[in-house]
Amino acid sequence: MKRSKATNSENLKKWGFTQWHRLNFENKENLLKELNELRPKTGVYAIKSDKSFGRFFKNSDIVYIGSSRDKKSGLKGRIKHFFKPGITQKTSKRINWWIRNYPNKFKISLLVTKPQKALSVEYRLLTFYEKKHGELPPFNRNIGIRQN
Repeated sequence: MKRSKATNSENLKKWGFTQWHRLNFENKENLLKELNELRPKTGVYAIKSDKSFGRFFKNSDIVYIGSSRDKKSGLKGRIKHFFKPGITQKTSKRINWWIRNYPNKFKISLLVTKPQKALSVEYRLLTFYEKKHGELPPFNRNIGIRQN
C-alpha cells in the first residue's frame, strides 16, 4: 500500500484547520474568551504537539482528533472539559493530564460544522490518519474505526 504525505497540522489546512490556539492552563481564560463566539457551534477539533513524533508509518504532530455534536455547549463546552473533566470523561482526563504535565506543548484548532456533519468529518479524518500512519493518533487510542 502506498502511503503519500503524512497527516499533520500542515496538511489539515485543506480540511479547514487554519488557526491554532495554545492549549494550557495559563492560557485557559484567553482561549475560552476567544471561543465565546463559538459557544453554540458544533464541529471537529484537532490537537497537535509542538513537535512531530514517530508513528508506525511516517511522523505526525497530531495527537487527537475529536468532535462536539452537543448543540447546547458546543465546541467551547467540550474544550472546557479538558481543563476540568468529569468523573466518566476518560479522554478529557487523559488530555487534562498531558496539558497539565506538559504545558505549552499542545495547540488546538477548530472546524465549525453542523452537528450531523461533525461525526462524519471526524470519522473521515481518523480514517485518513490511520491509512497514512497505520494507527490512530495517540490520544484516540480507545476508538476503533476499522470495519473488518
